Parts: sequence; C-alpha cells; structure tokens
Amino acid sequence: EVTQTTVRNETQKYTKGLLSLSPKNPFNDMFTSLTSQVREKANDSTIELDVYSATLYDSVLTYAYAAKTIIDSNSDTTEIQSWIKNGTYMAKIIASLDPFEGASGTVAFGANADRKASIEVFQAQLSDDNTISMVAIFQTDPDSEELVR
Repeated sequence: EVTQTTVRNETQKYTKGLLSLSPKNPFNDMFTSLTSQVREKANDSTIELDVYSATLYDSVLTYAYAAKTIIDSNSDTTEIQSWIKNGTYMAKIIASLDPFEGASGTVAFGANADRKASIEVFQAQLSDDNTISMVAIFQTDPDSEELVR
C-alpha cells in the first residue's frame, strides 16, 4: 500500500526535490503474531511495531537459518563455531537460503546476500498553503526488483 503524509513546511524552498525511501509495512500472520507476543510479554496492549521491528526480527531469523544450515552439514563443533563466526562464509550460506515468510514479508536474498525487498520512494511536494506532501513516486517489486509504479 502506497501511503501519503503531509507535514508543515518550515524549510520552504530547501525541501524541493527531497526524496524519502521507505520499506513497506508488513501485514501478514507472522507480523501479527510477533506484535501479539511483544504486547503479551510487555503486558501492554498499546504497543505498535513497525517495519523496522519486523526487519530486525527477520535478520535474527535469517542468521539462525544460516547457522542451522552449517550445523546440519557439519559434525565437528570447533569447525561449526569457526564457520558461523566467518562473515564471508555466512554471507554465502545466506545467499543460498530458500525464501521464507518472515515478519516483514517474504525474505529472499540475491547472489551477494543482499535482501530482495519492496521499497517505496516518496518525493516531498510543496503546495500553495505552505505544506509538504510526501507523494509516492514509485515502488519496487521484491521478486523481480523491477519498478512497479
């Protein structure tokens, strides 16, 4: 969902051409479950998680999947620890992981272990009433990494 927000322009002409990148907010079962668990543990039903919380959760999950892949393919504990501490090797394992459903949506990686994700780009547009509207310019498709708008 592409969103638009409006803020008061205090910087006037300096905001012309301002761009903002924003990952899309997740709305899936895992994100809902994560939010519920955090609210329960904190005993606070008003807690709202955002895409950054979900992305952090998925980062830890990704590392756990990569570590499990190493553990499942080795029996030597010293060697396992060495491989898990090796960032270059972990990146290769992460790049080879099958896509999985995370709290922030589908988690998939390219050959360089870069996450494939949907990103929205917004532009600040100054209106006559001295407000700035953040208007969506385009977003990317996480599977093809092509522009969809």
